Amino acid sequence: TVVHLRGHFIVPQSLTVAANCRFVGHDGTCLSFKNNSCLIVRNADASFENCMLEKNADKDMYSFLSASTPLIDARDAKLAFERCEFVSNTSTPQGIIQAVKCSISMVSSGITIQTLGQAVGIQCLKSSIRSDNDRFSLSGESAVAFALSDSMFELASPKFILVADKARCAELFASVYAFSENVFANEMHTSA
Repeated sequence: TVVHLRGHFIVPQSLTVAANCRFVGHDGTCLSFKNNSCLIVRNADASFENCMLEKNADKDMYSFLSASTPLIDARDAKLAFERCEFVSNTSTPQGIIQAVKCSISMVSSGITIQTLGQAVGIQCLKSSIRSDNDRFSLSGESAVAFALSDSMFELASPKFILVADKARCAELFASVYAFSENVFANEMHTSA
């Protein structure tokens, strides 16, 4: 199934993808998920092209500071993202993308998280992930772009912008990894 999307969609409750499908965005398509809603992918292949997926907390301070559900919760799935943007202003200790037993491919995409709490981009368990020419911009008390356990990880030509007291590009536990065409540079900025 191919789903063509055009416009800005507000998603008040979780959506479940349980069959193979492809989402193609046109003219700045945006899927905006509310506090406790997310995209759930189970036992399916799902691909996204030219889409923005965002998760924004309500403007009250409790919602802004409290941890929320991930933007994407995937299990036993295959995910592909090409020219997509993921944006969140909520604390995401479990990751904006949380995957268990999945295969994930990202190409020319970006993740932006700005919060006062934990900012975690992608958290995987027993999964395989390939990131090619992606951008990760995370800001919070603690920030990590990838948190992977018992997984396979390929990273090529990334750009990381991390602003946090505890900032890490990747945390790898019992994982196999390959980095290519990467340049690591650190800029420290302090205020008086």
